[in-house]
Amino acid sequence: MPFALLGCGKSNLPEYWGCEGKTQQVVKSSAGGVLETYSGDTKLLLERYRGTVTQYVSKPFTGVYQECQNTDKVLSFRLGNCNEPTISQDQFSEGILDKDSGKLLMSGRRMISQGIVNDEGSFQCQFLGNQISAAIFE
Repeated sequence: MPFALLGCGKSNLPEYWGCEGKTQQVVKSSAGGVLETYSGDTKLLLERYRGTVTQYVSKPFTGVYQECQNTDKVLSFRLGNCNEPTISQDQFSEGILDKDSGKLLMSGRRMISQGIVNDEGSFQCQFLGNQISAAIFE
C-alpha cells in the first residue's frame, strides 16, 4: 500500500530571523510628562511558525504575536487583534519586517502603575533559515 509523507514541506517548517538594533523605552506619567527614558543596543530573534511570530530575546518585545501579513516582501505581526487600530488600544505591541532589506520596526505601548511605557525599536535582520543552533543565545 503506497503512502505519502505530508509534513515535510517548507511551509510546515519554522522560519528564523536574527536581528540587531536599538530600542528605546519612554515612561510617561498619566498626565503625559516624561518620567524616565531607557535606550540601548539589543538583539532580537523572531520565529515564524503556523500563524504566530514569537520573539525570544529583546525584553521590551518578548511575546507570542499573531501573524497579520506574510508575503514574499513583508511580515507583520501584533499582540492581539490584527484588525483593531493601535490608536484605540491601551496596550499593544507590533512589528513590521521588510524581508528584502531586513529592516524591522517594532513599537508598543503598555500600562504600568506609574503611567504608560512606549517602546520603539529599529533592527537590521538576517534570515537564518528553518533551524537554528542554541549557540545563537550565547
